[in-house]
Amino acid sequence: MSREENSQPRKLALGVPELRTRHFGHNIAAEILDVLDAYGIQDKIGYFTLDNAESNDNAMEVIGGELGFVGSRRRGRCFGHTLNLSAKALLVGHNVEAFEEQLSGEAALSEAEHTLWRRKGPVGKLHNLVVDVRRSDQLTYLLRSIQRSEFDLSSDPRIRARQPVDLIIDNDTRWLSQLYMIRRAIILRPFIKQLVLKHRQQWEQDNRSKRTGNLRKSAREPRICLEENQLTVNDWVVLEHLAKLLGFYEDAVKTLEGDSQQRKRKGGWVGSYGNV
Repeated sequence: MSREENSQPRKLALGVPELRTRHFGHNIAAEILDVLDAYGIQDKIGYFTLDNAESNDNAMEVIGGELGFVGSRRRGRCFGHTLNLSAKALLVGHNVEAFEEQLSGEAALSEAEHTLWRRKGPVGKLHNLVVDVRRSDQLTYLLRSIQRSEFDLSSDPRIRARQPVDLIIDNDTRWLSQLYMIRRAIILRPFIKQLVLKHRQQWEQDNRSKRTGNLRKSAREPRICLEENQLTVNDWVVLEHLAKLLGFYEDAVKTLEGDSQQRKRKGGWVGSYGNV
């Protein structure tokens, strides 16, 4: 970001170098310094806005040392990143990094990871449910089928015209992804209840002995059907409150995402996005 002769702000990408080595601070700094050197603007550098990774702290020390300033004094934190960390702390507790380090990052949850998430309360239980449903084609299609059947029974043409939607899974890369997971789950709450019930009925049917009518001893109840994994009425109340609280975070993040520059938008209208 720079200013033109008329003092108007101007945003321009000078380079997007690909870092082929480890993302250590000195490697990041070397790539940035190469870009600045290519344009000959080493003496025109103001401030850097970076997320809160330790490697960026080290990168700023190197850049400052090369360009003759104290890196920490020219480094601005990414406030959106800070907001997201605050939201995560609200959802899973204050020691977010320690919790995330215990997770493998794999799409499927191990039993140990499932237990870790469940201990985080309603959000963790919802995360487990969403992961298990999204990882199963059978459950995904069943959830859609339940919605479709419900819509088709309505006398309202607007409801009959609706299309089924899937659960949204949270992730580490999208800010406030937990909010979007919670919002979608609240919309699908009645269908989720039916999903668990129908899935359990199907499991029992598949695992009953034709001779005795009893469940086979080797049958293992699906995780989403276990009582300790069920979302209670109180859990849903908590999720609704969290959705409202996280809505304020969303407003702040969307404001920070913009640069308030006038542009032609989709649909032909001209306007700015964000206030910063």
